[in-house]
Amino acid sequence: GDRTRSEMITPIISNDEVIGVFDLESDELNAYSDDDLDVLMLLASQVAIIIEKVMLHEELIEKKRLQGQLEVARQVQLELLPAKDPEIVGYDISAYNFPTEEVSGDYYDWVKIYDDQIGIVIADVSGKGVPAAILMAFLRASLRAATHIGYGTNISMAKVNYLLWESTERNQFITAFHGILDASNGLLSYSNAGHNPPLLMNANREGRFIEYGEQPLGMFPGTRYHMHHLSLKPGDVLVLYTDGVTEATNPEGVEFGRDRLADAVKENYDRPARELIARLLKQYGARVTVASCAAEAYDKLRKGEAGARPDVLVSDISMPDEDGYMLIGGVRKLSPEEGGKIPAIALTALERPSDRIKALASGFSMHVPKPVEPEELAMVIANLTGHPAGIIL
Repeated sequence: GDRTRSEMITPIISNDEVIGVFDLESDELNAYSDDDLDVLMLLASQVAIIIEKVMLHEELIEKKRLQGQLEVARQVQLELLPAKDPEIVGYDISAYNFPTEEVSGDYYDWVKIYDDQIGIVIADVSGKGVPAAILMAFLRASLRAATHIGYGTNISMAKVNYLLWESTERNQFITAFHGILDASNGLLSYSNAGHNPPLLMNANREGRFIEYGEQPLGMFPGTRYHMHHLSLKPGDVLVLYTDGVTEATNPEGVEFGRDRLADAVKENYDRPARELIARLLKQYGARVTVASCAAEAYDKLRKGEAGARPDVLVSDISMPDEDGYMLIGGVRKLSPEEGGKIPAIALTALERPSDRIKALASGFSMHVPKPVEPEELAMVIANLTGHPAGIIL
């Protein structure tokens, strides 16, 4: 047969990596010239560009698909959480789930049984995104049904545990605390399925972590759960939480931990439940400066002590006097030691595209269109800094 007498090869290179080759062969001797090689190399570069565009397009489609899934999961999570704090005579109860871009498995719920009885649930579902949201929905429906039937917390947990084990993957599980509070006698009957131990602090501000508990839900089919009883006395404060609180780190990288949680509760013992939660958030959250006046914010940065320096700036640049541009200009002139590397968020007017262009050109890390809900801004801050939004300086 014919033999290869001439061959010309050129690589197809994308991002400094060889992703393919062009190989031309001929049975004629000296069939290819340097000009032919130049043409082939040009063709290879054009093909590489086309391949890159296809790959980027596929990545964009996948990113949009994942964003769509996350949005669905986020909406499911928001729908599952109670719309308001419960009202029960003699007790002040509140809860908060910090919003993040990546849907977490943290969940809480309460179920009114009678006027003086309420079911309480806090849980941490394994995984994130859509699978976590599905497990949350399953847990909510199952425990609400069991509570209304009248099962004790231990029976409810056992039934949910078996259903989970029977219908989910082996790597999916839920840690949960489920209690029923009877306000008529101050008795909390509860079961703990591998969840963080609650913190109980009495009127003398003496705290202890209640360590009773069994295996997480969904791990083993025959796990037996016990129902414990806690008599709540006037002045007692009971704090239920997920590991998202104790394992959270402040901007210096220090973990919050159980000891700091207990200290923070002790320090804010006299505050109402919702205000106590807000104070806990400030203990480890990112320090935020909201700039209504550029000169004042710049002065805070320049004169402030290192410990009081913010971790992020939020500046409204939709105002006609463009205070925001002055602020970011001033910050850019500071040395890194003085806070010049602090990320900044611009609040821009939705109907003025020029604001968004100026924001990025002026050095802002990102822009957020107005109006913006506090929860949305908190989510942006969390994802920009890696920490919850805490103290407003």
